[in-house]
Order: sequence, then C-alpha cells, then structure tokens
Amino acid sequence: MKFVIAEIEFFQRLGYNTKYWRKNKDESKTICHLEYAEILAHDLEKNENVQIVDASEAQDIMATDEWSWEEE
Repeated sequence: MKFVIAEIEFFQRLGYNTKYWRKNKDESKTICHLEYAEILAHDLEKNENVQIVDASEAQDIMATDEWSWEEE
C-alpha cells in the first residue's frame, strides 16, 4: 500500500474535501492513499509537489513531531 503526502492546497485544487484528512501539525500538508489520490490526479510519480511513500515509511513519518502531537 502506498500513500501520497502533499500540500493541502494541492488536493483541494483537485476537488478533494480534506476537512477530515490527517494533517501535519501546522495543517499545511495531508496524507491519503495513492489509489484515492489517483482518482482525480494522474502521473503522481512524476509530480514534484507530492511525496509517495510505502506503508512503513508513512508510519515512520506519522510518528514524527511534525505529524504526531497532543492537542491542547
């Protein structure tokens, strides 16, 4: 399974509603399944505005301070 990490605006320009998607701490980036992103976007592997990662790498990224924090 692969995931796409990109700026929220990237997905919103495609027409996705990212309201309930997991976001990083400053809410500038979000993540979704590659298969879902490819519904409205093509050739994501060639797009320099996105990062495509496998499940284990995504899990490591989600464990960083940028993506994992306690709400106040």
